[in-house]
Amino acid sequence: MQTLASIKALSLAATPDDRRNLVLAITQAFDAVQQMPSNDENALFCEVVGRILDQLTESVRAEVAEKLAPMERTPDALVYKMANDDAIAVAGPVLEQSTKLTAAQLVEIAENRDDSYRMAIAKRASLPEAVTDVIVEKSGREVLQAISGNRGAVFSQSGVGVLLERGGGDATVQQNLLARSRDDESIAGKIRDALTEGLSKKLGDFVSRLPAAEMDHAVEIAQQAYMAEKGAARRTRMARKLMLDRVNSGKMPVDQAISQLSREKRIDDIGWLAAQILQVSEQIAKGALAAPEVDTAVIIARALGLNEATFRLVAMARCRALSLADDTVDAAVREFSAVSQMEANRAIRLLKLR
Repeated sequence: MQTLASIKALSLAATPDDRRNLVLAITQAFDAVQQMPSNDENALFCEVVGRILDQLTESVRAEVAEKLAPMERTPDALVYKMANDDAIAVAGPVLEQSTKLTAAQLVEIAENRDDSYRMAIAKRASLPEAVTDVIVEKSGREVLQAISGNRGAVFSQSGVGVLLERGGGDATVQQNLLARSRDDESIAGKIRDALTEGLSKKLGDFVSRLPAAEMDHAVEIAQQAYMAEKGAARRTRMARKLMLDRVNSGKMPVDQAISQLSREKRIDDIGWLAAQILQVSEQIAKGALAAPEVDTAVIIARALGLNEATFRLVAMARCRALSLADDTVDAAVREFSAVSQMEANRAIRLLKLR
């Protein structure tokens, strides 16, 4: 067994061989700590060895950490000191292996150090929710991949939500969570509960690959989204039907109705309204407004009796909807001005014969 005096002597050595001997001496000394009868003697020993460690190079401290990290009798204070070392080569083995670190200490280090430290923590055999909450909140992609694949990591409900928000789009994270969800109902339930409507849309493929038992909540959300869209579509149909009734009764000029729909960028509803007024098929009217070529849209607009200002609004709405060049608006207005309403009415009669 090495004595404190012999360890102090070795700490003054400069050669690589002597430094390796020092590592072995410290390890051997800590193995002997459990045999010391006095807690005071144990504390004194740790204090002295801690001071010696401060004098060592990073590479030698890393060797010490590698040997001491898995040891159950390594004193708590020394474990924390090494886990907080500015060199990840020293801190990493301790953060990954030592059972002496508390959850509070791991949280502190995860909050205040960079991803290299969080990666080491993410590889621990087990991790409580308090630690994983910090890891998923602060870490980058590689750490999120590691912790999502760690079967010993326990996640809180909010932690799962943050993990899905920040890393759910990553293929490795998805694969890890899918694998865990098949084997662990608790993580499956948390994934299910974290799937908001927004997340379900964002992670559509991931959601579709969840095991059937875990799909219930996702299906419920999808159904709610469908019903919401269905309700919105129903309200839109009612609104445009009321608009048509007002136009037919003379309470709303056609120009006013088309201008309103154009400002709201409702190209499809313009086509529907035009089809009802002109008694042509919706396919023709909607197709004319959705086509890059403007000629049929001009004919429909002229047949509706629109003025040039209203047609310009229609042309602008088409330009935005179809991502056309800005100069197409002026070109469309010029073509509109060149067509008479009589010509347009004749063309509409021919369209009805198709």
